[in-house]
Amino acid sequence: MTEKDTLETIGDYWTQRSEGFSEHMLEHMEEDEKGLYIRRIREFSDTGKMEVLDIGTGPGLFPIILGKDGHHVIAIDYSDGMVDIARRNCRDQGVECDIRKMDAQHLEFEDESFDLIVSRKVLWNLPDPVGAYREWLRVLKPEGKMILFDANWWLHFHDEEYKQLHEKMMAELKEKMAQAEQEPGEKYPHAYQGADPRILWEFSKDLPLSYVRRPSWDVQILTELGARSVVVDIDQSVPAPDGSGRMLPNSFVLTVSKKN
Repeated sequence: MTEKDTLETIGDYWTQRSEGFSEHMLEHMEEDEKGLYIRRIREFSDTGKMEVLDIGTGPGLFPIILGKDGHHVIAIDYSDGMVDIARRNCRDQGVECDIRKMDAQHLEFEDESFDLIVSRKVLWNLPDPVGAYREWLRVLKPEGKMILFDANWWLHFHDEEYKQLHEKMMAELKEKMAQAEQEPGEKYPHAYQGADPRILWEFSKDLPLSYVRRPSWDVQILTELGARSVVVDIDQSVPAPDGSGRMLPNSFVLTVSKKN
């Protein structure tokens, strides 16, 4: 499958999920998770009106947050369905946002256009994550910041330690569901609405970032591409299965500064 074919498959999948994912994101996301996003973004967004780029906006959570704070936000997504949903959600919230369909790996902006770039759980989707990072740094102003939220989503397909952890987690989840007499997907019924999750598993396992441990990979690549600093906050980690006491990172936040 070519990079273009992969991108189209990913875009189509998220279009199929757009309605249900929007419902899940805006109404059923845990409040502490929303709070994490809001706190981290506002650490760098309280210095006056900024030009902000949200990459992979999905249902438009970040444009709503930042738009209400008075910033000028351009948000992009490759999924037609997500673009439509984000526009609708911003309109319903009374927020003026510029939502565009665009490839996150080939940005249609001039160099040094944005004070702040935000992105939530996007890079893992991309066939060319190195090229994407290069583009994101290109459009960031010299004094700008990037705040990136992501995780080791599909590493269990290729990494033995993460595979063991995934199997343990799934077994524990099934046991909890059985005890609660709860069916899979019952807690968040809209999360996969409209789409077959097996499609996600199939294309995700062969994406480049399903083979590497993050965020160490991100730090190396961003440094090689010229970032001045990359600050890592591990949001969630789990004990290694060998009982050694080592912790393996799962979800994380990157705060990236560009070289002057």
